[in-house]
Amino acid sequence: MGRRGPHGRGARSPAATRVLRQLAAGRCAGRPGAVGRCAGRPGAVGRCLLRRGEVPRGALTTWGWRLPFLASIVLVMLGLYILLQVVESPDFQEVRAHRATSSFPFVDALRHAKKPLVIGILTQAATNIPFYVVSMFVLPYGPKEVGVSTETFLLCLIAACVLDIFTVPAVAILSDRFGKRNTLLVGSVYMAAMAFLFFWLVDSGSPWLILVAMILMMAVGHALTYSAVSSFLAELFEARFRCTGASVAYQVGGMITSGPAPFVAAALFAGTGGSWSISAYIVIASAITFTALLTVSAGALPGGAEEARVSSSAGRPDTAGVEPRPGRP
Repeated sequence: MGRRGPHGRGARSPAATRVLRQLAAGRCAGRPGAVGRCAGRPGAVGRCLLRRGEVPRGALTTWGWRLPFLASIVLVMLGLYILLQVVESPDFQEVRAHRATSSFPFVDALRHAKKPLVIGILTQAATNIPFYVVSMFVLPYGPKEVGVSTETFLLCLIAACVLDIFTVPAVAILSDRFGKRNTLLVGSVYMAAMAFLFFWLVDSGSPWLILVAMILMMAVGHALTYSAVSSFLAELFEARFRCTGASVAYQVGGMITSGPAPFVAAALFAGTGGSWSISAYIVIASAITFTALLTVSAGALPGGAEEARVSSSAGRPDTAGVEPRPGRP
């Protein structure tokens, strides 16, 4: 499956990242995925503003909730225009030239890439679980258990989301220098270290400490665990079923880690009566991602090997530890 790839946000993300990273300079491989992933953050901020009360509740439930979706039409049209302009990624062109494309990529991915699929799914635990605990569970938790208004928590969350627009690309630049796997490993450790500190700051009841907690978890921790995910997933799979493999890993990982997170957090708090159990939940999620990443050899990713081979066949220089840069005519 080529640049058009499968449909859906999660399905297209790794595929688009792979095309962009090969068309961009080699040292900038991690940045295209981060740019695409933080592009939707202003929409999230706008949604928070709507929830905050800038639109009357009656209007919000009748037509206000449609505004972010209508605004996304601009991004959809822009994405479609870009999609029609770009060419296939070089490694997929090589696969097609050798008539090695997969007739049933989903079956081939399940048959030949079981380990990458599991790794891709587990890699998302350290980013999705903390993100949805903070953005979904903490909003009702704060007013009820801490005694701070929903408005305060929303404003702190909005501030952290705004900063996240800048921290995600910044961390992606660092991932180009230090490696995507290493960046995600650091992010997992950071999230585990932040788990108890976050709720200690939130439970203090101080608006300023709540703001610090949101920034440390959402703007810093989320960037460390999220910015390199698309590029990393794309490297886990061979070109002939990369779109399918990366997309299945992304979607299943999101379904397993994102959706249940607020409900698990609520159940843990109800069962233990303390936020420490939710912090432990985040620590376990971070440990799962960390362990999954350790099973991957940094120099043995199928996508990275294919990219180096394609670059070599195209006459582009390649050096150890440096991703290939496109040649110039």
